[in-house]
Amino acid sequence: MPKPWAWIPKNQIGELLNADYFVTAQSVSFNGAFELGGLNVAGQFSLSATPGFARATLAANDLTVSLAGQQVTGDFSISVPLASSGAIELAISDAALLMSTGSAASDMQLRVSNIAGAVLIEADGVSGVLRADDIDVTDGTGAALSSLSFGDVKGVEVGFNTTGRSSKATIGQRGFDYSGEQHHDFFR
Repeated sequence: MPKPWAWIPKNQIGELLNADYFVTAQSVSFNGAFELGGLNVAGQFSLSATPGFARATLAANDLTVSLAGQQVTGDFSISVPLASSGAIELAISDAALLMSTGSAASDMQLRVSNIAGAVLIEADGVSGVLRADDIDVTDGTGAALSSLSFGDVKGVEVGFNTTGRSSKATIGQRGFDYSGEQHHDFFR
């Protein structure tokens, strides 16, 4: 018995299934706040797919994640290949980290601000770059610690490549080029 759609030429099936859906990018966005036990997550989220659904990207802008008095904020995105191969791309911008033992003068706080980075995750390793403009270690009230001589660090950048080969990418607003042999397996 012939299939009911056998009369449709193969090159017209996409048109009948709304071919625009398969050749244009698709996305959905929402604002959300979630709480699970002591974990609080809030931000503007979007999920998008490239034409032909080759990649899907989950982005979280103005994200705030809090747990037990610790907090991470910023803009994050992760892009994954939907095909059988490809790298996972992670982009970080305008991020900050606050870790604290409390808010009293006898407590300590670690603040890392203006974190940005690009990370490429592949089957044979990870490569990327992370930068923080300011790292402060203070007491719980935000005052300088007399027992710590480096209390305020400016402009820290960490690069890494564990793939054992060249790696180069631009992800979001950041990029790296580890083409030189000295960058085929390193952490600096």
